[in-house]
Amino acid sequence: MNENFFTYRNLSGDYSAVENDIRLGTPTAAFGVSDELKYLLASLSRRQTLYVAADAVSAAKAHKSISVLSGKKCVRLPAKDEVILYKDALSKDALFNRLTAVHALQSGADIIVADVQALMQLVPARVESITFEVGGDYDYVALPSKLVGMGYSREYVPDSRGTFTVRGDILDIFPVNSDTPVRIDFFGDAVERIRPYDAASGERLEAVESVTVISAVEAPYETEEIVNIKRNIGKFENLRGFGGVPQGKNSFRRTYSKARIGRAVCGFRVRYAAVKVRTDGIRLP
Repeated sequence: MNENFFTYRNLSGDYSAVENDIRLGTPTAAFGVSDELKYLLASLSRRQTLYVAADAVSAAKAHKSISVLSGKKCVRLPAKDEVILYKDALSKDALFNRLTAVHALQSGADIIVADVQALMQLVPARVESITFEVGGDYDYVALPSKLVGMGYSREYVPDSRGTFTVRGDILDIFPVNSDTPVRIDFFGDAVERIRPYDAASGERLEAVESVTVISAVEAPYETEEIVNIKRNIGKFENLRGFGGVPQGKNSFRRTYSKARIGRAVCGFRVRYAAVKVRTDGIRLP
């Protein structure tokens, strides 16, 4: 956006008064403003701004318009699907998109666009991430366990978000915050090269200097926390009628079985109750 052209002072009416109220932190209300002018007002703000839309469609429209008008880092915070266990969900895209938005927010987004439903849902206090850089040193042997703890699934081919594979000194991973998988070449513990590639054709894309991989779950846990998970979930092993329906009980038992052998458990709601880690949400500005 051309800051010398789009300013409060260059607009007619009471826009200069609005700017002064925002600068002083004075609560201000404006009525009868069209959607287009709302987008412009949000774009002009020099502070971190939260734009609240009525629904997801309106939020998507506002996010696109504000991004173009402002030229700032504008993030849309979507709502996640309300399911008990994401491992049983048909798609985790809603969760992945929300985690990507929360990470961008924590990394310093200028404008946040969200609908009412998205704001009513808790967000993690921190989204864990790993940034791989060419020339950087990482514990390559411990990486698979670290990624599993972050909610990633080890597969033969990482053809969907949230999966990875390790072959020799090569780590292929499909970050949940990326549209393409990435191949990271190691020499021992040092990163030699990072190259995204097309998931369908395998075509190698232009090499990059760094890539950030964020957590695929809202409440990642460390290896030492598995002992507490087993102990707390074990208290409910003989619970009858969990969830009120047989399906809920079966899902819980499958989750419990995974935890017993130390496998990743993607049912973050169960982990909230069992482990009591990082359940507090952050207050949006």
